[in-house]
Amino acid sequence: MCNADKILTSIDDEGKFAVACAFADSMGEVKQKIRDAFFNAIDDQLIIRGYMLSDPTKGKNYEIKPKDSAGSLEYYIAYDTNLYCQKGDKWWYIKPKWFEKEVKRAPESDTEKGTSAENKIDIAGLYGKDNPVVNWYFMKQDDQEKVIEQV
Repeated sequence: MCNADKILTSIDDEGKFAVACAFADSMGEVKQKIRDAFFNAIDDQLIIRGYMLSDPTKGKNYEIKPKDSAGSLEYYIAYDTNLYCQKGDKWWYIKPKWFEKEVKRAPESDTEKGTSAENKIDIAGLYGKDNPVVNWYFMKQDDQEKVIEQV
């Protein structure tokens, strides 16, 4: 309600209201472009390593497969709200720290214990202060590549 009051205070005529509505209505597409860029960058890094991403199923689940093989692995990168990866019945949140420094060992499965909110990345709504995917999108291209390589 506080945000609604601030928005209404800053809009002093119907022309500005129409602009604000157009902006708000297009945010879904803006967020999808950021998600698409992120998954395309992940796919580019996987191709370098001999893998590729399948097309998404239901828009949210990507299978990681060998590039030159008809067979598929049970590796996934996916999201419902939060970004995660999966192998078989084990899954891990892709955590903000993965965007900061290289992970030197396989992460422990989050199926074995809970994970706090600060260790999750909302990629569905791209909400949250300092969302790592949003920050990644607005980085310089060289920095983007370094971060995706780490992830």
